[in-house]
Amino acid sequence: MTAAERAIQTGRASRRLEGMNDARTQTRTVRIAVLVLGAVVLLAAVFGVGWATRTLFLPPTQPIASAPYTIVKVSHGQVGQSLSLDSQSAWQTTPVANNEAAGVITSVNITQGQTVTTGTTLYTVNLVPVVVAQGAVPSFEAIASGSKGQDVKQLQQMLQTDGFYKGAIDGSVGSSTTSAIDAWQKSLNEPVTGTVSEGSIIYVPVLPARLELNTKLIATGASVAGGESAIESVAAAPTFTMPLSPSQADLIRNGMRVDITNGNDHWEATTGQQTTSQGSVSVALNSTGSGPICGSQCADIPLTGQSSLTSSVIITPTVSGNLVPTAALSSNATGSTQVVKADGHVKTVKVVESSEGMSVITGVPLGTRIRLAANTGQ
Repeated sequence: MTAAERAIQTGRASRRLEGMNDARTQTRTVRIAVLVLGAVVLLAAVFGVGWATRTLFLPPTQPIASAPYTIVKVSHGQVGQSLSLDSQSAWQTTPVANNEAAGVITSVNITQGQTVTTGTTLYTVNLVPVVVAQGAVPSFEAIASGSKGQDVKQLQQMLQTDGFYKGAIDGSVGSSTTSAIDAWQKSLNEPVTGTVSEGSIIYVPVLPARLELNTKLIATGASVAGGESAIESVAAAPTFTMPLSPSQADLIRNGMRVDITNGNDHWEATTGQQTTSQGSVSVALNSTGSGPICGSQCADIPLTGQSSLTSSVIITPTVSGNLVPTAALSSNATGSTQVVKADGHVKTVKVVESSEGMSVITGVPLGTRIRLAANTGQ
């Protein structure tokens, strides 16, 4: 081998060695790059998990900074809601006795709804007084000497109450009872006969009582034959109801206060049971005490027909205090109500009353600046 050939061979070997060195260098570079990239990915994953864990388990101390909001101040004010409606009042009547006299009504001696007692003359038939007394048995026969029965006891009781009879209530007409009948007839300017004619006394279950006459039958000049349903008892107090539309009925619950005005009279009631008939709703109104709704002024309500009275149902009672928009309130995980102050701190509060988008609260002082989400308005 010549010197020239050895030189050529030595150059080729040197180039092969350089190529191998370059390949090893590239391999090491790739491995280092992979390791670096893996470390970066691992660090990113660890950071992401840590951030997610913190976000998930740590309680927020203030709203997200990017959420838009406005600032409002806690001010003094009041909330309340009422519904203006008309209530209706009416006197209920119950038939209690028939007329048993026959002839022509010659006078009417009581006014409608008048309170009557034993011996009160209600009207006259053929100038003969028809009086009222307490008893369960209606008048069905003439009572004279020798008559006996429960109707006689009722007559004796009436005569005793009016001061004409002092004997025993024994249900038998003897001389003392006859004498009492004579004295009673004389007091009425009737002919003294000692006999109580059928129909001259009308018995009702309870006295004193407010009575109403059937004016279609019992009127001066009208003829009666006996057996007519002519006497009604008026309830001790009128009933109060309030007609409602279905939407109004949805707002009203049992026990809500109702303020009622009748001229210069002012009364308070509460809502009671609702009834529905043919699509119309009516709610009964109840007294707030032991007496009637109208108290001592029930006589101011007309006896006939229905009276319409201006009324107001208190849906939400009026309450004064520290006032905030209801939209500024939120609930936390424990169910407590809270507000977020302007500086981001959360404050637990108590809602006293809410109405129409505003709430009276306690727990933050007057003038406190709180956050209100911008899209809720005020």
